[in-house]
Amino acid sequence: MHPGGVAGSPAVGKLSDKVAPRYLLTFGFALFTLAVLWFIGLATPHGSIPLMCVMSVLCGIGSSCIWAPLPATALRSLPLQQMGAASGIYNTTRQVGSVLGSAGIGALLAARMAAHSLPAASGETGHLPGLSKAPYASALTDSLYLTVILLAVCAVTATFFAPTKTFSAAPSPAAEEKAQADLAGQH
Repeated sequence: MHPGGVAGSPAVGKLSDKVAPRYLLTFGFALFTLAVLWFIGLATPHGSIPLMCVMSVLCGIGSSCIWAPLPATALRSLPLQQMGAASGIYNTTRQVGSVLGSAGIGALLAARMAAHSLPAASGETGHLPGLSKAPYASALTDSLYLTVILLAVCAVTATFFAPTKTFSAAPSPAAEEKAQADLAGQH
């Protein structure tokens, strides 16, 4: 987890029930997008390590504004009997998206390395020769533009999320009795 995510997650968790999810999600995706764009600017052979650490904290803060409100937004307004199936579909979709996104970035990175006439794998580890550092940095940053585009699409999409009904932490006795009756009726 990013350092900013560790610090931001508790605060975002408390805010997610008080603020419309679209605001947190839009802010999170926008901040993450800007941080990755900043990383693209820093990812040079002579990039500043302290600034990369600051960028990493911003990515963490953006991430904390995404990963707590997103599942809550997806599942919040569903009836209780659909929660399990919806959670499974949400998590499956998230995992498949992660795999496809990683594969897409990997394929794009390999293509950009080939475009810069760099070997895909050398079998050696260690320091890069001085002349290879700039092409490797360029191939990496070229491949990250896909991430920026996808994050920007997510930020724009989040602005259109409809407000959701926030449920109180302690349901009223009448609501609790109705929920128990509904569950008993299913068996």
